[in-house]
Amino acid sequence: MYVALYAPNGRAAALDARIARTPAARAMGFTGRTSLAPDEAILFAFPEDTRTPFTLAATGVALDLAFFDAAGRMVGAHYGARARDPRPYGAPGPYRYALEVPAGWLAAHGVGGPGTVIAWSSGGFTQPV
Repeated sequence: MYVALYAPNGRAAALDARIARTPAARAMGFTGRTSLAPDEAILFAFPEDTRTPFTLAATGVALDLAFFDAAGRMVGAHYGARARDPRPYGAPGPYRYALEVPAGWLAAHGVGGPGTVIAWSSGGFTQPV
């Protein structure tokens, strides 16, 4: 699925992401992975707002995690979450979608700050909200 992030300064970045909609797919994430392609990502979609934290305890790669509300607005992020880190990573409040990308991807593309919105082409937004 094509996912795009739009920053308020006009920067935009896109990547090909798989979507995790089911509890089993959301629990799996990048578990067991020790490497990722530069633009590899997972978009976690929850049926309602959640505060569910993420852990990288079984993930062998560092990640950026971005959290979005139901309207697609970024509500929080963690940059460079360490591989195999058992600590919980969550948003400061409720969120509906979470995006995992290789560590450094958000900053490298200039789309990881407040005001960023997410859009995707399959089963969700087709343009920035």
